Amino acid sequence: MGKLAPVDQLKDIYWVAHLFFFIIITVLGILDDEMIAQVGLFPFEHAFTFAFVFCFFAIINSIFLKAIKEKFSDNGRMNYQILYSMSLTFFTIIFIIFISDKIGNWIYVIPITLVSLTCGFRLGLASTLFLGIHMMYLDGDITNHNLPVFLCFLLIAWLVGQISEINYRQALQLESERRFLADLIETFSGGIVVSNSDGEVILCNREIKNVFHREKADIIGKGESLLWVNSSIPFHKWQSNFINMELSIGSREYLVSRFSIAGIEPGKKCYVTVLNDITEVQMQREKLHNLTTLSALGELAAGAAHEIKNPLTTIRGFLQLLRDKNGSHQLNELYALSIEELDRINYIVNSMLQLAKPDMDEPKNSAFQIL
Repeated sequence: MGKLAPVDQLKDIYWVAHLFFFIIITVLGILDDEMIAQVGLFPFEHAFTFAFVFCFFAIINSIFLKAIKEKFSDNGRMNYQILYSMSLTFFTIIFIIFISDKIGNWIYVIPITLVSLTCGFRLGLASTLFLGIHMMYLDGDITNHNLPVFLCFLLIAWLVGQISEINYRQALQLESERRFLADLIETFSGGIVVSNSDGEVILCNREIKNVFHREKADIIGKGESLLWVNSSIPFHKWQSNFINMELSIGSREYLVSRFSIAGIEPGKKCYVTVLNDITEVQMQREKLHNLTTLSALGELAAGAAHEIKNPLTTIRGFLQLLRDKNGSHQLNELYALSIEELDRINYIVNSMLQLAKPDMDEPKNSAFQIL
């Protein structure tokens, strides 16, 4: 299967981070000394803790997904991002107040990091401000210990938020480039197949469906060699790079070119195969070849006809001359029959000339007209 898009990868990472945060919260709540003394160590007696944490996890994670969608929509709105940061901050304060108020200050790092990762450094700093005030209010100490910790929290929120913004911009850029390349490939009239070094198809355009009569979903992630089972040239005989190789797939003729390019992963290659349907071109080529052959034959016939007409004209002239000088009735009949046969040959030769050159103007008063 293909890898997830950068945006989806970020969503999965942040979702897992939420899950681990709430698992930590649940474990800390269950293992709290005061709660153990009150309700014991039996898991079923912590049902309230499980229900409380689970409900907040479902609500906050739902808001988180909408906040991520809002952030990547690039519409300038921050409604769900603000709601998410407020919800996570409120949950942390509620947990520390009502479940365990003796957990170390390090627990604040988790929501600060999550808010900064999801919403950026501005909302991360705002969340840090509220949590820092709550931390110092609970301890009643502003200067000696909590102030340096609070400043460290602010630094963490700023750094994580800045790194998050860079990751978001890169993810958006990668997603935009990916969509651009996908749309660009779809615009090609020919078929395009891209495979990795393992021989798996990682990308193709919609024209491939017309070539192999298979849906794109059935091609992506499968072995490329399966596509070329019915090709006239077996796939295992192909070279890594070639240009304009003619092959048949079914009843169609294709002109195939193949190129190797640097892959996404370092040290690995990808292979791009481009197919152009030349069935109609081949048919036109055959027609043109036939026309060329007929033209050559016509020129040959025209040349032969001209060569035949010249001696025929001479023979016919001599026969007419002999007929005029010899007054024998019997010989006149033979002369007339000979001239008639020569005229038949002349008619055939003229027909050949008209077939070879239909536009050629023949003289109206031919020398072969019977006198």
